[in-house]
Amino acid sequence: MARTDSNIGGLKRATYLSDDSLMIAEQQGEAVAVEGSLFRQFAGQVVAPQIEAAQVAANNAGASAELAAKSEENAALSESNAAESERKAEAAKKTVADLEASAVASKNAA
Repeated sequence: MARTDSNIGGLKRATYLSDDSLMIAEQQGEAVAVEGSLFRQFAGQVVAPQIEAAQVAANNAGASAELAAKSEENAALSESNAAESERKAEAAKKTVADLEASAVASKNAA
């Protein structure tokens, strides 16, 4: 049975809160009973925006990681293409040098 002859500070302290716990509150001047489940619902509403923001941030981080990996692949391909271009340029220089030497030799033989 509830005690009516003591103030709130004198009551036994609750050690846990469950969905079916009941508490007394005043709402707009009227005494009401509050269930523990209302606290859980309120807490969920309060943290929902932070959870959504964290999910968006995680998705953005994943997308950034994918872009970074693609950039790394593109950089490796660019490096490979640059090396191939350098090899071809060296081969072209050698061909030009050989043609110039052949032209000088032909001119001197004539």
